[in-house]
Amino acid sequence: MKAEIDQERDKIAKAGSYLGQSIVIKGNIEGSEDIIIDGQIEGNINLQGYRLTLSSSSRLKGNVNAREIVIEGNMEGNLVATGKVKILANATLVGDITASRVAIEDGAKFKGTIKIIPES
Repeated sequence: MKAEIDQERDKIAKAGSYLGQSIVIKGNIEGSEDIIIDGQIEGNINLQGYRLTLSSSSRLKGNVNAREIVIEGNMEGNLVATGKVKILANATLVGDITASRVAIEDGAKFKGTIKIIPES
């Protein structure tokens, strides 16, 4: 799965945003592009129509609204995705998921509920 994150990081370098491991944000993030986060965020993230990737070093405490969400790090909060949510093997998620598709890899830690909605 690290290869998937590295490929995503390469895509973002060309067309989106990247927040490194030393970045700590206390506040909400709203944007119109894909984002990869390696750092720590305490606040909500709104990327309607775009993709959020939380790498293995990331820590997020807040809710997320995006088209697609990939989690490899630690998160506490609710997810809403118009597309897919993917929880990778090393991830920890405490919160509810609302999405059209959900994939949770073997080894991931998840505590919450899942609500499947029609894809938009």
